[in-house]
Parts: sequence; C-alpha cells; structure tokens
Amino acid sequence: MEFIEDLPLYKTEAPYLILPKVEDGWLINDPRLGNLKFTTHKIPIYDMRGGDFNLENAGFQMHNFVSKNLTFNDIASKEAYMMETQEMLYHLFDADFVRCYDCVVCQMRPYCN
Repeated sequence: MEFIEDLPLYKTEAPYLILPKVEDGWLINDPRLGNLKFTTHKIPIYDMRGGDFNLENAGFQMHNFVSKNLTFNDIASKEAYMMETQEMLYHLFDADFVRCYDCVVCQMRPYCN
C-alpha cells in the first residue's frame, strides 16, 4: 500500500492534491497541482468474512445488505436508498429511531503520479 511520506516539508506546508477537470487543460504532472510524495509498505490484508465481529467486542459489525436502489441518478433514488438504509438499521439494531441525514455519492477518479 502507498502512504504519504513523512517529509520535513509537511511541517510547514500541508500535503495537498488538486484534481482539476480534464477539460480545464491541466497536465497531471504540473507541480502546482500537489506536493504529495508516497512511500510503499507491504501490509497484510486478511479476509474478515466469517469473523466474530460485533459492536460489543470490536466497535463495529459487518452486515450483508443488498440495496434495491443503486442508480443514484436523481434525488428520488438517493432518498429511496436513504429510506431503505434507515429501515435496515432500524431492524438490525432494534432501534427506537434511525435517521439517515445525508447520502454522498463519491466518484472514483484516476490519479497518476
């Protein structure tokens, strides 16, 4: 995995990266777009499926949930996803009240160093 290097520069200048739109004409290697330097470390990754994780012993728990609303093309589909998530959490935790107050859809954008 890659991690940001611990450079002396970052003591006086915060690490940053700007990802402008491609159509704005910026070149990805323009030094004004960021000061990030990375280092690679081997980190073991384990399959957590089947583990005994729950809120009491781990502070989190895993739950299989397949949504019927995965388009996120409009406000209505986001609201339907939020309602569906609220309903799932309500039953999963035997809650008195659940409110999903926001739904942010992140888009993966490639970054080339």
